[in-house]
Amino acid sequence: MRSPASIDWTSVANVLLAPDRRRRETCLKGISEVLPGEMAVIDEHGSCHQLVWDPSHFCGANIECEFEDAVERLRDTLIDVTKAWSGRYPRAVISISGGFDSSAIAALASQAGHIGLAHFYTTSPLADEREYAMAVADHISQPMACHLASTADIDVRTNLSRHRPRPSARSFTQAFDRICAGEADAQAANAHLNGGGGDNIFGLLHSAYPLVDQFKQIGLSAELWATARNICVVTGTSLPMVLRQAVKAAWKRDLLVNWPVNTDILTPYARSLLDPEPHPWLVATRTCAPGQKQHVRSVARATASTDYINIADSRPTIYPLLSRPLVELCLSYPTWFWFRGGRDRALARAATQPFLPELVTNRLGKAAFDGFLYRVWTRSRHEIIDDLKDGCLADHNLIDGSAIAGLQDVSNNLLSKPTRILHLHEVEMWCRTWA
Repeated sequence: MRSPASIDWTSVANVLLAPDRRRRETCLKGISEVLPGEMAVIDEHGSCHQLVWDPSHFCGANIECEFEDAVERLRDTLIDVTKAWSGRYPRAVISISGGFDSSAIAALASQAGHIGLAHFYTTSPLADEREYAMAVADHISQPMACHLASTADIDVRTNLSRHRPRPSARSFTQAFDRICAGEADAQAANAHLNGGGGDNIFGLLHSAYPLVDQFKQIGLSAELWATARNICVVTGTSLPMVLRQAVKAAWKRDLLVNWPVNTDILTPYARSLLDPEPHPWLVATRTCAPGQKQHVRSVARATASTDYINIADSRPTIYPLLSRPLVELCLSYPTWFWFRGGRDRALARAATQPFLPELVTNRLGKAAFDGFLYRVWTRSRHEIIDDLKDGCLADHNLIDGSAIAGLQDVSNNLLSKPTRILHLHEVEMWCRTWA
């Protein structure tokens, strides 16, 4: 039976252009949502949206604190937040990746209630984190179930968010969802806990903007040069490039931190549909320092990804690191603290050190599932190309037909492309549900 709802193709184009930007407008005409931190006011004149949580109230609120004090307070807040969620959901399954975000949640939750640890790995060496995850499990004396994620568990022509007003499911997470649901059943769990959002609130800011923030606060000093060097180490960028970006940002009184846009494989028409209106949190922080604005944008981007996993499970998925007390506290600190000692997320590393093994808190990189995504793509290449070539997105002139046809050439597919191609196909499958 045909759905009474109709697709808003402008919103679909914006999902393709900026997948991690959450707009009020959904991809169904006439259906909007209230964004995080907002409320909708409805009266006889219609409706409007108002911020009830303004990030500008917290940006730099603790700008003059000492690094050691910030570490201690962040640690205490992490403990309090995890304890609160564990009290609400005393039997939870935790997806532990091996990074210190999910590892910190596991370590603290294990002190407050019953937990089950689930770890996923693939046959790709770049996505095998068992060494780190097992180190955490041993450190907190908790058993951990390791599962091999297989592309055989993924049906690319099924979009699990088909019942939602926007395409918010990723096909490759189907394997993880199935494993998580099985672990939750086995543990009689009442929730999933996930470490998502850690990079966002813990200041993974790969730019020179924090250097501008520090200059505005303390002026020229030896500390400023130390921060510049730390940014170079973390980002792998030369000192002249860091200084050049910082100087340009310092001269702009009203620097707009633009939202990242991906125009790959899209038509000029699709690009013309980009919504220029900034996220309401970016509007609220327009007068803040550039590093603070980038930090707020990063947190906003995290809120768009909370719909991606455990979609078919009735148990809630909780992201403790996106809890309001933690977000507000992290926004309040000097942005250059996150680069201290030439380590990314330095403040969070120091805060989690007492309850995690050094192997985890001191690690420099993290796993990438690019190899897994590449196998999903190569396994379903023909179906994906056929669907995109003759599908809804092509019919509405949103994707470049010649670029899709070029995907037939195996040598034309770089390892970096599957993420983009799969996302286009996921949106295509969602559109077919409502078209």
